[in-house]
Amino acid sequence: MDTCAFLSSFMCPNRTLLIDGRVELKRGRKRQERHLFLFNDLFVVAQIKYNNNFKMKNKIKLSDMWTASCVSEAEGDNTDSMKSFVLGWPTVNFVATFSFPEQKDEWLSLLQRYFFRIHIFHLYPVVK
Repeated sequence: MDTCAFLSSFMCPNRTLLIDGRVELKRGRKRQERHLFLFNDLFVVAQIKYNNNFKMKNKIKLSDMWTASCVSEAEGDNTDSMKSFVLGWPTVNFVATFSFPEQKDEWLSLLQRYFFRIHIFHLYPVVK
């Protein structure tokens, strides 16, 4: 599916794309190049196909996710903690490794900010 069609399949009135980009996801000895899409309420993992087309692999509500910085405990000492963090949801944990430390910091900051917003919203819903 091309990028526009792929993204439009996730869009709805209250959903905003915050960031997207390529990453290496590692689980055990298996490494996979993936493209991540972070929306204000949803996280999408896609396989990169020919001509920058995408195939969805995972779609997770942000309320079901977590992050951790304990990369060495998760994957051993051969993972660059300056460019990596642990990303998880109920069925799996991955070590996400980005090309640059700044990319890792931006992703981690956005994820944590929106995790906080979603959890606060669940604790204190807006009553109309």
